[in-house]
Amino acid sequence: MQRYIGLFLLIGMFSCKTKSVVVTPVVTVDTTNVATAKMIAQYYTKITPKFNSISIKSNVKYADERMSQNVNAEIRILKDQKIMVLVRVLGITMAKAYITPDKVQYYEKIGGKYFDGNFEVLSRWLGTDLDFQKIQKLLIGEALDTLNSQTGNVKSDMGFYKIETDSNQGVQKQFYIDSNDLLLKKELIFQSEKDRMLQILYPTFATHEKAFLPENVLIEASQGTSKTNIEMEYKSVTFDEELTFPYQVPNGYEPIIISKTE
Repeated sequence: MQRYIGLFLLIGMFSCKTKSVVVTPVVTVDTTNVATAKMIAQYYTKITPKFNSISIKSNVKYADERMSQNVNAEIRILKDQKIMVLVRVLGITMAKAYITPDKVQYYEKIGGKYFDGNFEVLSRWLGTDLDFQKIQKLLIGEALDTLNSQTGNVKSDMGFYKIETDSNQGVQKQFYIDSNDLLLKKELIFQSEKDRMLQILYPTFATHEKAFLPENVLIEASQGTSKTNIEMEYKSVTFDEELTFPYQVPNGYEPIIISKTE
């Protein structure tokens, strides 16, 4: 995969769920915290979107230790069914991703490569779980994990409800929900053994009739000395318009082959 869908691969890098191990974190709520279950129920009542489809036009800034680039991206979501991301430079479509719960398709003009597979294949290649819901949640500003009263340690922390988990697989996760507006403002995921860190920030949200959506998404990922930053600024949002999801790989492109042993 190339840099244009690095956003999605970053999610996969840090999902880190081993299929053969089921971990049930234990909750401990400190004495300064409100009723955990009630708070989380209020969070989901507030952020559950009421739209069927959404179209987002955004500016995206990508930077790593080798290069930086600004592009425009159009994101189309048919809730729980389809996601399409079109990446454009100077009005020309340079990359396109088409994602459903069962399939992942992608092509990029630079290099003339394409991928056609599913999340099982992609997760095996990445060495960790990746799914449709994680991508959708990141784009609309929801916690990547499903939060409940058994999620982890819940504390009041400087105006936030801080929900923290620590599994026996060496992955620590922190979710910061603003105690005033009950919107997710930050997620931190650590994997100390592999020297990995992922931070997702939602500095501000816009209030729409059918959803609370982030106005920008800031992603910082690091592994060792390698760092990647992605900044998405949502310029316009429309709801429940009829959307199309055309996808066809141009002639002459070479497939990205992922063997079963990878």
